[in-house]
Amino acid sequence: MINKHLSIFLVKAVFLSSFSIGKCDQPCSARDVGIEGRSIVCVCNAAYCDTITRDEPAWNTYVAYTSTRDGKRFEKSTGPIRFLTNAKARNYGRSEKTQTRFANEASYRINSNTRYQKVEGFGGSVTDAASINWRKLSDSTQRHFINSYFGKEGIEYNMIRVPIGGADFSTHPYTYNESPWNDKTLSNYSLSAEDYFYKSVDVQQINDKFPEKKGGLKELYEKGPRNAFFLVKFWADLNTNNLDDPGAFYGVTSVYESNENMTITCSTKVCSFGKQVVEKVETEYARFEGGRFVYRIQRSPMCEYMVNFIHKLKHLPEKYMMNSVLENFTILQVVSNRDTQETLLCAAFVFEVSNSEHGAQHHIYRLVKD
Repeated sequence: MINKHLSIFLVKAVFLSSFSIGKCDQPCSARDVGIEGRSIVCVCNAAYCDTITRDEPAWNTYVAYTSTRDGKRFEKSTGPIRFLTNAKARNYGRSEKTQTRFANEASYRINSNTRYQKVEGFGGSVTDAASINWRKLSDSTQRHFINSYFGKEGIEYNMIRVPIGGADFSTHPYTYNESPWNDKTLSNYSLSAEDYFYKSVDVQQINDKFPEKKGGLKELYEKGPRNAFFLVKFWADLNTNNLDDPGAFYGVTSVYESNENMTITCSTKVCSFGKQVVEKVETEYARFEGGRFVYRIQRSPMCEYMVNFIHKLKHLPEKYMMNSVLENFTILQVVSNRDTQETLLCAAFVFEVSNSEHGAQHHIYRLVKD
């Protein structure tokens, strides 16, 4: 990363050819799969998988990640950066002493005043076919797989595309509205078996992010009903100035629906490093609207802890710092029947900062136990 204050002078940065390897990562276990003799893949199994961590470059240095046709795969190296003025850059490399070394160097002109594009993130497609193959792996290999794509020791995907219905390599063709034919109103729109069995998250993978004592996610899930449990990955939008207004109101509005008339209790637990920090319990009565019973908890004010947390989070200087904090911050929301204590809905929230120009976003996954 180059300090943007230097870029206003339109200096040339010369990346010297001498370099050193960055902090130790697990190297690629290479295998040539024989496509024209130049296709190298990294082999992962239950016992071993390559890793790649992101290093913050020191001042006047760079960090490079290199993949090549010959077999390098995210090979990390570091080296110094030499800053030259335009006049010096034109003369640099003309003498016999520097010509050889300059031939192995790269020059870049940096101008941070012009933005050419905005990158929201990188990711891939999660299809039923991919999920079926993933489920065939051992538990250890599954963890290596997830870490390689989404973990801090992997390529850190932060976006997922999920197809609506079958995909190219599905075991059979299907849609979410098979019948009636030409149903423009999608009256029979429903998920398929693949969605329930393969597009889900194992609850055991997130148990440690929530309290383990009485009323924690693990105990609640064992008690059931298991079809009431979901994971919500939420990308928070902190790009609003309203949070800094002296009279700003921090609140949450929740709406639930049911076919039965009952009184519900909504418990919201804020957790840090898997430990409960604060809990709010609210009770709501049903209103019959449009043939169903509706429960609205309107503008429920946030507690002082949450307000202070959001303020401190918003004023961190870098998004990676915000995400580092949010990695250990979770919310467990449980809606239950006040009279019978039956769990009606349990939503486990995990968070990250949104990079999208569209603001806050979320994905919902069903929690299962293999």
